[in-house]
Amino acid sequence: MRALGILELCGYSTALLAMDSMCKAADIRVVAIDFNKPAAADLDKIPLLAQIKFVGRVDDVKAALEAGISKAENYNSSEEILGRVIPNYDEGLTGLIKISNIKKDNRNLRR
Repeated sequence: MRALGILELCGYSTALLAMDSMCKAADIRVVAIDFNKPAAADLDKIPLLAQIKFVGRVDDVKAALEAGISKAENYNSSEEILGRVIPNYDEGLTGLIKISNIKKDNRNLRR
């Protein structure tokens, strides 16, 4: 059964570190990542929120989420981290899952 995982945390570098841990811990595919600066961000320690959306088998998504949260807790307080797993997500969500405010330019990626 497929599942959707969502991890929200603070900071760009924390998001990259969490994604690295998640991909190493389980067989998942990151489908989108978003970064937002909330209106009250000037008051925050790290004024950037990241949302990582990823898919895989339910057990893999759960394992990846645990790994991502564990890594993020090294840099964020537990109140700054939100993680959820949606098992057997409705296919109608597929288009919404891929929506991101990050524009992809694969020409500059090294393989």
